[in-house]
Amino acid sequence: MSIRRLGVPAVPLALTAVAVALAVAGGSPRDVQAQVGVADWRTIAGGDEILSLAVDPTDVYSLWAGTEGGGVVVWDLARGTYEQHVFPTQEGLQSNDVRDIAFDSRGTAWLATPSGVVHADGDVWRTYGTDDGLPSNDVLAVAVGGDGEIWVGTYSEGVAVKPADEDRFEPIDSVEFVQDEDGVVKDGPGSWHVMDIAVSPDDGRVWLAHGREEMARPALSVYDPSDGSWYHISAALPGSEGGGLPTDQILSLAFDDGGRLWTGTWSEGVVIYDVTDGSWTQYTDVDGVCGLNVWDLAIEGQDVWVACDEDGLAASHWDGGEWTVWGQYDEDDEPTGIPSDGVRAVAVADGVGYLGTNGLDDSGYGPDGVGYGIVPIEGDAVGEIMSTAPGLPPFNDVTALAFDPATGDLWVGTRESGLMRFDGSRWDTFTRESTDELLVGDTVTDLLVFDDQLWVATTKDQLDAGEYIDGGVSIYDLRAADWLDPLRSDNSDLPDDDVSSLAVDGDGRVWIGMGQTTGGVGESFNAGNGVAVYDPRVEAFDEFFVYDGPGVELPGDTVQSIDARGQEVWVGASYAFVGDRREGGGAGQYDGGAWTDWGGGDDGFKTYHGSGDPQDVDPFITGDVRAVKMARDGTVYAGTWDLDTGSLGSVWPFVDAVVNRWDGTEWLNDAFAGDGWVSSIAEDGDGRIWAATTRGHQEQEVELLTRRRSDTAAGGVYLWDGRDWAQLTPRSSGLASSAVADIAVDPTTGYVWFALPNGGLSVYESGEPVPTETPCENCPTHTPRPTSEQPGPTVPPVYTNQAPGPVTPVPGAPTATASPPPVPTVNPDEPQPPPEVPEPGTLLLVGAGLAAIVGYLFLRRRRADTGALGQ
Repeated sequence: MSIRRLGVPAVPLALTAVAVALAVAGGSPRDVQAQVGVADWRTIAGGDEILSLAVDPTDVYSLWAGTEGGGVVVWDLARGTYEQHVFPTQEGLQSNDVRDIAFDSRGTAWLATPSGVVHADGDVWRTYGTDDGLPSNDVLAVAVGGDGEIWVGTYSEGVAVKPADEDRFEPIDSVEFVQDEDGVVKDGPGSWHVMDIAVSPDDGRVWLAHGREEMARPALSVYDPSDGSWYHISAALPGSEGGGLPTDQILSLAFDDGGRLWTGTWSEGVVIYDVTDGSWTQYTDVDGVCGLNVWDLAIEGQDVWVACDEDGLAASHWDGGEWTVWGQYDEDDEPTGIPSDGVRAVAVADGVGYLGTNGLDDSGYGPDGVGYGIVPIEGDAVGEIMSTAPGLPPFNDVTALAFDPATGDLWVGTRESGLMRFDGSRWDTFTRESTDELLVGDTVTDLLVFDDQLWVATTKDQLDAGEYIDGGVSIYDLRAADWLDPLRSDNSDLPDDDVSSLAVDGDGRVWIGMGQTTGGVGESFNAGNGVAVYDPRVEAFDEFFVYDGPGVELPGDTVQSIDARGQEVWVGASYAFVGDRREGGGAGQYDGGAWTDWGGGDDGFKTYHGSGDPQDVDPFITGDVRAVKMARDGTVYAGTWDLDTGSLGSVWPFVDAVVNRWDGTEWLNDAFAGDGWVSSIAEDGDGRIWAATTRGHQEQEVELLTRRRSDTAAGGVYLWDGRDWAQLTPRSSGLASSAVADIAVDPTTGYVWFALPNGGLSVYESGEPVPTETPCENCPTHTPRPTSEQPGPTVPPVYTNQAPGPVTPVPGAPTATASPPPVPTVNPDEPQPPPEVPEPGTLLLVGAGLAAIVGYLFLRRRRADTGALGQ
């Protein structure tokens, strides 16, 4: 075993990282980004976060890359160019997460996605779903059988097969697995969870790997097409003789030219099964495998490539006689040219190995890293990285958006990957490391552009010796293109480096909200320090606001959102710990002299809250507001969540998203069942209100103990035209994901941009420029017009995602309606659920009496004299 130190010469196949347009566009990298999708929608997402790789068997120079959020990228290895196929531009593709790729005998591709299995036949693409016989649209694996049949494995509903001469899938029921019954004929596979599928080139037997999702299941299920029988293979019992599988946790499968089955395991390296003599051979990290957890395998002749994905090193190569291990650094700690040890997928063609980067999280249990493209390795040489950047975004895990109105540049915050800038043709990146820590954190929570400066809020996310070393506020001079000194707790009076929100008031002061919530992007949850107000003119903080108890100053110390106009400032806050209790939360208005706060039930304000009975556990939770927006007509919108059941522990994060509207007298509200919470609210140039929903950055993405990620959010975006709400999801529009972290409106064009966790950006290319507001000093408090009198377009922009000509219906989807009716307004005086508040890794379930709600809520809404403004 050796780790080779290599230079980075170009490989003979001329594999350059040139980002080019689609062949039909025939132009520059900008053309790739400028694809206009169905009904004015388009997706802008990079293709460097790799989930799967496969080489077209009819063309060794055609490498297909299935990506996380970036659809399918087809690389022409001879020219070093690529084509990107992405929803909604590519008709027939319904998801931009492509988990597995297989080719049939004609060279047409079959793609496993969270929205079904896709057949990519030249220019004609079609998605097969539950309407076509699949037991589930959540597909993990796909393979082509010896007779041309298509095998599909799902996350939790077993396997299905489509005969070559038919157009419909047939599901196969799984059966109960019985230990010690290896070799006994069964009627079906032994688990509903199918991680990978491989077909023997010798006898056509179909092998299923069942991953790690269940405990009582076999390692492998085998289908024999000669008699239609199934067999189960489980791990060798402790102390048994004759070898065998050392574990039931199999992640990947591949056959070599000799008919031997290679298995990639969890915690046991590579295990090879020789079908002819029934022998098993194991290789681990001691023998030269890159790690014990093997996520992917690729074989060509004697060449075997193994992906280990940050469990150890990046990958290993078996040449028929020995292993060579490859990593980001060699044994002398020198860089090898491989950008990351997080390799998720491998392929091999014409003697060249290809490593697809996209790492697991630190725990190794789910995808949470970043990708840097594809690394070719030929012989002893690491080739130039094949990347779609800078023509496309380098990172797809997007958290925050802001436009520079002077230049039109778009600034994009990410989770754990810093800051990106898009100037219309190129993406540039800024990280904590590349800016010498002037960008103080790589997880960006909010962005603010004013007075030719970009203000960047970041959260604490990196630990060193048990202490957070990042977070705070960074400032970038947009005209001088230079970073200014940041604001942190160790160099200023900023109370906390866990910053969540920013706004600027009529006096040019920056309001800084602190703290993160469960389901957010930071590490320290529900432990904020309120709001600090910074005056850039004197370079000093001049006010601090905190939650000190019911009715005093802020509604809560975990401040998720701030909006300001003139002297009027609104905040949205979640609860925070006060001692060993949880208290606060709700919406708050500051008029320049005092605060008015609203918690659950106040003037009709709808949000999840506690009972108010001091004898209960955590009775003073009054809300969890995560978005506020002051519309130009004075109406205030507050996004939060609630639930209609008293058992939060059995529901979270499938709670009900809520939008509250303040008309100057009372709160009106609409709830969207099961859609999570409202993460962002924006107003477009036509005065329409867009409300984004999500079920949490981690919770809704990671599939436990698998290598795949999917978007399980449901709500998407809701659009308010002054009369009704219309829902936009990937099934009713060109929005690429139902999970949305932020919304921004391009002030010059009126186009609406959406930040998608792990999905890049969606853009709705229709609208009017945002009216320019005349700045004023000592602006009066807005007097909103009643919502019922607001005019608005009668038809919101909701589409059925259909292009001219025949279109295959979305699998299993109901027919979309253009304008769904609003959810009925909920009576604010109805009984509220007990205060069961979820925390990371566990859910604290508490019971609470409701007798004291009315009296408590009456006291909760009151004005407080600000008095002394410091603390």
